[in-house]
Amino acid sequence: MTRKMGLFLASTFALSLQSGGCNVLPTVAVDVPLTGGSGTFDVQAGVPTQKSGNFAFNPGSVSVGRGSLSIGADAVSVTPTGNGGGKILQTTQQAVSCTDACSTAGVDGGTCSAVCGSSQLSITVRIAATDNADRVCEDGTPDSEIPRETYGPYLLQLDANGNVESVTPSSVTFGSLTVSLLNAGEFSVCIDVISPIDASLQIDNLIFNVGL
Repeated sequence: MTRKMGLFLASTFALSLQSGGCNVLPTVAVDVPLTGGSGTFDVQAGVPTQKSGNFAFNPGSVSVGRGSLSIGADAVSVTPTGNGGGKILQTTQQAVSCTDACSTAGVDGGTCSAVCGSSQLSITVRIAATDNADRVCEDGTPDSEIPRETYGPYLLQLDANGNVESVTPSSVTFGSLTVSLLNAGEFSVCIDVISPIDASLQIDNLIFNVGL
């Protein structure tokens, strides 16, 4: 995030205060690009795949006090790599295979069912301090052991062409650790993806909706 964006946040918050007080304060959507390959995945159906990276965030002269994390439908592209001829074709046998792989990986049954039974892409985001960059993706470890906050899973409904039709939930409210890290100016992110099909996946950015 650039200094220009920090100044934009400051001016936006100042204008909202002049326009009617704290009860109408908006949040500002800030795109955080997933650089360095952290948003590029080659995935197998039902198998969790993770990428991580460290990112900088410059709120300028503004202190972030609240916000939420979103994933834009237009920021995600899915290209099938199996035998579907560029289409998402999920036979009963493929769905069973996906479910078996998902269950074997220890993913909860509800998420496996949504991914493998309903052609939904699951994306979970974990945020920690850069001091914990080597553990931010660590599975099976509670967030209380690693100072870390988890967002999602976000379930992205895919059509037959791999386009994202909807994202549920639309956003998840920031925890106190994330707010502190945004104000400190740097953080580590882990992105965990589970796909219903074998595919090449690209996530361009995350959306940080920040407010006072």
